[in-house]
Amino acid sequence: MGNLTFGRDVNLHQIDLSKPNEYRDLILMIAASYSNCTNLPMFGYGAKTSKQSTKPAAIFPVSRSVRNPFTPNDQETIEIRYQTILEQIEMTLPVNLNPLLLFFK
Repeated sequence: MGNLTFGRDVNLHQIDLSKPNEYRDLILMIAASYSNCTNLPMFGYGAKTSKQSTKPAAIFPVSRSVRNPFTPNDQETIEIRYQTILEQIEMTLPVNLNPLLLFFK
């Protein structure tokens, strides 16, 4: 659903931290359940990660580093990384979850 609404005011991936965002809330809730971990691997999917991309990336690290996909597990850092990645990518279709599920399997 998030990639089907591209307007800034209607996108489910809201960049503005003062506005509600169910995706951000879910990420923070999951991070809180792993509060004993200092760093978490965080990935996105279904977006063009650069202007030269012709197809959406099936999976990409939110840290923007394949060598270090970890993000410090504190709310402020997670919110900043989430906001930053949304500013840097272009959400697009189709979204293919198979590579993401295979990666975590």
